[in-house]
Amino acid sequence: MRFPFLIPTCGIILVAQSVAMAQEEPYLGYAYPAGGQRGTTFEVVLGGQHLDGARAAYVSGKGVRAEVVEHIRPLNQGAFKEIQGQMGQLRNKGEKTAEDEMRMEALRAKLSTFSIRKSSVPALVETARVQVTISADAKPGRRELRLMGDKGLSNPLVFMVGRHPERVEESARTRAVAESQRRGGRGRRKEQDVKPMPGVEPVKNDPQKEVRIELPATLNGQILPGDVDRYRFRASKGQQLVAVASARELIPYLPDAVPGWFQAVLALNDASGNEIAFEDDHNLSPDPQLRCTLPADGEYVLEIRDALYRGREDFVYRVSIGDAPVLETPTLISQDRGLRECRDEEPNNTLATAQCIKGPMVVHGCIDEPGDVDTFSFTCRAGARIVAEVRARRLGSPMDSLLILTDTNGVQLALNDDFEDKAEGLATHHADSRIAFTAPEGGTYHLHVRDIQLHGGLEYRYRLQIDAQRPDFELRIVPSAINTPAGTTVPVRIYALRKDGCTGPITLGLVDPPPGFRLDGGLVPAGMDCALATLTVPTEAGQEPYELHIEGRALAGRREIIRQAVPADDTMQAFIYHHLVPASALYAAVTDATRMAAPRLLSPEPLRLRPGGTACIEVEHAGSTRFGELRFELLDPPSGIRIDEVAFEGGRGKIKLTCTSIPRGAKGHLVIDAYVANAQTGSGKGKEQRKRQRIPLGVLPAIPFEIFP
Repeated sequence: MRFPFLIPTCGIILVAQSVAMAQEEPYLGYAYPAGGQRGTTFEVVLGGQHLDGARAAYVSGKGVRAEVVEHIRPLNQGAFKEIQGQMGQLRNKGEKTAEDEMRMEALRAKLSTFSIRKSSVPALVETARVQVTISADAKPGRRELRLMGDKGLSNPLVFMVGRHPERVEESARTRAVAESQRRGGRGRRKEQDVKPMPGVEPVKNDPQKEVRIELPATLNGQILPGDVDRYRFRASKGQQLVAVASARELIPYLPDAVPGWFQAVLALNDASGNEIAFEDDHNLSPDPQLRCTLPADGEYVLEIRDALYRGREDFVYRVSIGDAPVLETPTLISQDRGLRECRDEEPNNTLATAQCIKGPMVVHGCIDEPGDVDTFSFTCRAGARIVAEVRARRLGSPMDSLLILTDTNGVQLALNDDFEDKAEGLATHHADSRIAFTAPEGGTYHLHVRDIQLHGGLEYRYRLQIDAQRPDFELRIVPSAINTPAGTTVPVRIYALRKDGCTGPITLGLVDPPPGFRLDGGLVPAGMDCALATLTVPTEAGQEPYELHIEGRALAGRREIIRQAVPADDTMQAFIYHHLVPASALYAAVTDATRMAAPRLLSPEPLRLRPGGTACIEVEHAGSTRFGELRFELLDPPSGIRIDEVAFEGGRGKIKLTCTSIPRGAKGHLVIDAYVANAQTGSGKGKEQRKRQRIPLGVLPAIPFEIFP
C-alpha cells in the first residue's frame, strides 16, 4: 500500500516510534533457499541485523519445523583489533597448553569473519543457519518464516513449500565465509592472490559454468553483481516447457534499490547458444514466466539474471521448471457480499445494445479484443448512492480499466481510470477503476468498461460490481511483530482504510488477550485515517511469542460494523515509497526486563483541555537517574498540544500540557515517550566532544483527552 500523503507526517511518526523502541528491532532481509520440497530436511541461511541470541525459528502453518543451528555476527573493526591483541599475547607465551591452542583456534575462527563485512551491507551482515524439516503431507504453497532472539521476533519472510525436487546452489554467504577464511581475516589490503569478495565486485561470468538438472525441478539461487546462473537439461522436440520464476514474490520490496525489487530475467538457449525464448515479466508481474515449444531433441540451457546485472545476497530466486501447464487466464474469485452474478453478453458495445443489469449485481466480463467496450444499463431513483467498481489487476488480469458513467442520453457524468486501493500493500500500479455517485434524478444510467490502453484478449477479464454505497472500513496494525521488555508499554500504529462514507470513530480492542496484555488508546477519531495506541505487556518475559487479535467497531447509522485488524509492516521501496505489507498474524515478543524502571502513570482519567488552557499529568518516578536526566516527549501529538514543563518532587512528578489552537470538541489519545538523556564526554582529534545518549524507558499508556469550549 503506497501512502504518498503520509510521507511528510507519518514518516516522522514512525521515526519517533522507532526511537521509543530503541531502533534495534530484529530484521531479516532474506532467506536462502526461500523454500523446500515436502518430505525433506535442509539448511536455510537467514541474513539480517540485530539477531543476537537467535534461538528459535517459526514457520506459519502446519507441517514445517525449524531449528536454529548457529548465529554469526562478523567482527567489526574494534572487536577485530581486540582479538588481534589477544592472539598476540597467546603467541608470545613461551610454552602453550592444550587449552591455549584451543583458544587460539577459536580466536582464528572469529578473526576469519572480519572481512565478511566487505561482502555485505549492514542490514544483511549477520546470519543465522536454520535446519528446516517439511513433512511429506505439508500443504504446498506460501508460508511465513520468522526468527526469535534476545531482542524479540523478526519481521516475516516468504517461505515456500514445494512439490518438486529442489536444486540449491552454494549460498553467497558460504562463498564469502570461505574467502574470508582464505584471507585469514585480512580485510584492509588488496592482495594479488585473493579473489574479489562475493557481493562486492562484479563476478566474472564463465559461460561454461553450468549446473546439470533433471526435469521437473525447483531451482534456488542468489544473484551477485554481474552474475548469470545457468542450468542445463535434456528435453524432447515438441515438449511444452514452462519456467516460472519467483523473485519479487519472495522479497516484494528492497529499500535501497531501484525499481525496488530483484527484476529477474529468464532466457532459454539451445546447445549451440542460440536463444530460443526470453522473458522479463509475466503480464504486469515483474516475475517472468517463460513458455515455449521446444524445436528439437537435445540439450538446453536456462539462464537467470537481473535485468540490470545488479546483485546482492538478497537477490534470491526460485524457478519451477518442467512441462506442467501454466494458467493462461486469471480466475477472478468473487468477493461480493452475497450479490447475484452474471456474465457479460455480447454484443454490448453501444447504448442501443447495452446489457441490462437489474438490482445489485456482480458482472464477470472480458474485453475480448483490442478496442472492445462493454456497456451496461441500470435504473435507480433520484438520490440513490451507487458505487461501481472494477476488479481486474487486483485479481491477476493484465487489464488497465477505464470506467465511464453516462446518463440515458450518453452524456458523461463521471470517469475514473485508476483507483488507489490502500488495502493492496503489494500493488505499485493501481490500475482498477471505481466510481461512487449520487443519482441526480431517477432513470436509466449506463456504465462503459474498456481497457484504457486499447488492449484486449481472453486474458483481459474483469469483475464489475454495482451496488448501493455501504460504509465500511479495514484496519492495519503496524508492526506485525511487537517487541518490548517485560512490564513495559510500547506504541502501536493503527491505520483505518475507510470506504463509502465511513467517517465516524472506530474503536479497537484486544480479542481474548493472554493474561497481562492491555490495549490503551484504541480509537481512530472521526475523520482520521491513523492513530497511535499503546500495548502494555506482562511483567514476566515469555519464551514464545504471543499471538494477538485486535478487532475494530464502528457505527454506520444503526448498523454496527465489526472488522478484524490485519497485521502489517511498513516496508520501504526504492529509498522513498512506503507500503503496508500484510502479514499472516500479529505477535508480541516479551523479552527480559533489562531496561531501567519506566515512570508510572498516576492520573488515568481523561484530560479535559480548553484552548489557551493547561492541564497536568501525574506520574511516579525518581525524576532523575545516575545515568542522566529524565525527559518526556509527545509522540505524534495533535497540532496545538505540547509539553511545557516537567517538575518532580519526592518521587512524584507533573507533566504540564498546554493547549493552543486545536478545534473544540476534538477527542483522541496522547502517547508520551519517557527516556533518559545522558551527555557523554569523549575525545577526538584533540578536541573535547559531547555526545548525548538517549536511553529509552518506554511510553506511558495512552491518555484520553477531550477539548472543551
